[in-house]
Amino acid sequence: MPNAYWLGLTIYGISFVLVALGWTSLSPDTKFFGFHCASFSFFYPWVEARDVLFHHVPPLFGPLAYISLLVSGWINPLFIFVALLDWADSQQRLASILRKVILAMIPFAWLFSFYAIRTFPREGHFLWIIGMLFTLYPRQF
Repeated sequence: MPNAYWLGLTIYGISFVLVALGWTSLSPDTKFFGFHCASFSFFYPWVEARDVLFHHVPPLFGPLAYISLLVSGWINPLFIFVALLDWADSQQRLASILRKVILAMIPFAWLFSFYAIRTFPREGHFLWIIGMLFTLYPRQF
């Protein structure tokens, strides 16, 4: 594997312990770390679906925000899957397709974060994207 692959994985990992999102002027001290964002976006859509369907709780987010959150929650698991495919040098056609899918999924995270909950990107968010790009496309770097 090229050095950019390992550098990308390192940057990607570091992004989870840094602040990824910060609030607007309404509450400037509130911060979301990368691991908070990843776990919330992966688990919360399923919790909300359960509450809405079985406990008759009104949804917290509208349909567009909910779908954006649901899609963005699958970025990290899919990224890990593609990184493992690349490391094993296996299923390169599938990995190539999934690389493009991951890039297409990133704007869903922006839609939810920046428009649905009114946060702004911080250093962890930028490093998360840079780490994924270095890992997914190491030969270009």
